Amino acid sequence: MHGEGGEDDEGEYALRDGTVIDVLPGRIVVRVDRNDEECGGCGSCPMKGLCHGRDAGHLDLSVAVPEGGSGPGAPLPTLPGKGDRVRIAYCPANAALAALAMFAPALCGLLAGGLAGWRLGNGSDAVLLLGCGFGLAAGVAVSWVLARVSPSLKPKTKLAGKHVPRGASPDTEGAIMQESGALHMQELRSRLEAYLRGKDYCFNPDSETVDSLLGALTKRFEKYGKDYCPCRRVTGDAEKDDRIACPCAYHEQEIAEEGHCHCHLFTKA
Repeated sequence: MHGEGGEDDEGEYALRDGTVIDVLPGRIVVRVDRNDEECGGCGSCPMKGLCHGRDAGHLDLSVAVPEGGSGPGAPLPTLPGKGDRVRIAYCPANAALAALAMFAPALCGLLAGGLAGWRLGNGSDAVLLLGCGFGLAAGVAVSWVLARVSPSLKPKTKLAGKHVPRGASPDTEGAIMQESGALHMQELRSRLEAYLRGKDYCFNPDSETVDSLLGALTKRFEKYGKDYCPCRRVTGDAEKDDRIACPCAYHEQEIAEEGHCHCHLFTKA
């Protein structure tokens, strides 16, 4: 399922729980508590004031909802409504592009306005300053528009679990979210079983080991948004970390040399 502004394989997602504050055609607006460390450094992002508003306590994220309220990895029999709790996967906007979009229009506007004021005012300081002011204001306005309409400057989001109806008890919410994790674990098992067909290796014959590792992979998915190998360290470098997403880039060589992959999920048939 794709969220706003990118594909699933771009960047690293973190799972967040939030509250639906608005329902729009084809999408919902979800309010989540802001945690700058988890969100990839919103506090240092130059676009945070334009992208999310000036309230540093939360983020309001637009999340696509597939027709029929369902999609891969996130079955939703009914569409969420205002006040419902949902789990989403969130990846912050590209910080470099955000910085460029914030400062480039403002700087260009300032220079263009100053040049225009200097020419129109025949060197008058007052006209020069007035031109700089108008140019800077126009540049900031362009930055404001870019932050709201450009897909590459918006966070990428997608639904990542069942939703909890408004007014549900904490026990009910916990049960629904736990069921969401169980569904992911089941889907992960099915995906890996399909991957193993025709291979000369298979799941570890010890079913308890397999269940334990699939559970650990699910916990990693809930934390990072991807099924990173539980026996390897997540670095935060998306390119490097993609190589440890199960099935990782190293498992076939490890199986050939040792008879099993590093975490013992796969063994020679």
